[in-house]
Amino acid sequence: MDTYSGDRGGGGVSEDSANFAPTHPRQDLIITMVEAATVQNVNLAEQNITFEQFVELVAPVFSFSQWISFDISGNMLGPRGGATMAGILTMASSLRELNLSHNQLGDEGVIEIFRVLPHTNLTRLELEGNYLTDRCVLELARTLNQSKVQELLMSYNHITDQGLLALCPVIGNLKILDLFSNQLSDEGITALSQVIPACMTELYLGGNVRVGDGGIVALSRALAVSNVRILGLMENSITDVGVNALTEAAKVSHLTEVLLNRNPWSCEARERLERVLLVCDSAMYKTLIVLCSVREITRLGVNSSFKAIPIELIRKIALAIYDPADIGGVSAELSENEEDSDEGEDEGVGDVDDVVGA
Repeated sequence: MDTYSGDRGGGGVSEDSANFAPTHPRQDLIITMVEAATVQNVNLAEQNITFEQFVELVAPVFSFSQWISFDISGNMLGPRGGATMAGILTMASSLRELNLSHNQLGDEGVIEIFRVLPHTNLTRLELEGNYLTDRCVLELARTLNQSKVQELLMSYNHITDQGLLALCPVIGNLKILDLFSNQLSDEGITALSQVIPACMTELYLGGNVRVGDGGIVALSRALAVSNVRILGLMENSITDVGVNALTEAAKVSHLTEVLLNRNPWSCEARERLERVLLVCDSAMYKTLIVLCSVREITRLGVNSSFKAIPIELIRKIALAIYDPADIGGVSAELSENEEDSDEGEDEGVGDVDDVVGA
């Protein structure tokens, strides 16, 4: 599947145009859109595209393109750009993924997009860093469950518990929900924990400093019966009480990654969670999360590329992080194991070495 990047300095530019050096920004964008019209994945991130340029040169291409993925993040579309995009989306039947992050859209621009969601084929929508508040989320609550959206990323905005409470009844089709760095508290997280859908596999709630033990205890109970595998909780206000609840949930849940760095929890809580996570099921190849300090974590992935590595050796690697004297023996054992494996070990062992080296 072809991909086009608007970066005229390198990757993604076709061979015929790689040496083209226009002297006028508008001329450059015209050439960019001509090239992009024939591919399926288009990346125009951080190209300083203004609303006027978007309307004149980018929007018309939608009418005859077959784009599947369109990334125009980090530009200057503004609220009017959001409204224009809303009109385009109803005609872009091939488009599945749209990234409008960091475009200063505001509630005004995004509300128009939310209103047309049921008439699009979008499955992934990224709206990070657009100064969004509960006002636009209330509009999203009216249309989300009528749309095909399965991955919703709205981090770095100003959404509060009120917006999350409105969203809770309509998240039943979401596989990924990212609300990192908003203005959520325990109240919103507790409400969310009661409606986590069976299809959800990734949930990011970090960067909300008013989320503490109360919300995490409620969330832990829900995780025990959910299919969430990746949970982001960094930069919250979680203490030992919340971590202990997560530890119990980790014993019976599908969790494979938990991000807890920059929370005020103790060494004792760290060790308890560590003991649970280091008991790795060789059939499931769960991810080990090695807790290197109270406020920092290092992930050691156990996936298909690690199938050649015995679980006991994985445990030794984890322990070696705490005792550098053991690293030599572990490395030798890894090298011996590498010779016996058939495939995938090169990449996997490299990842392990990186972690041990840390």
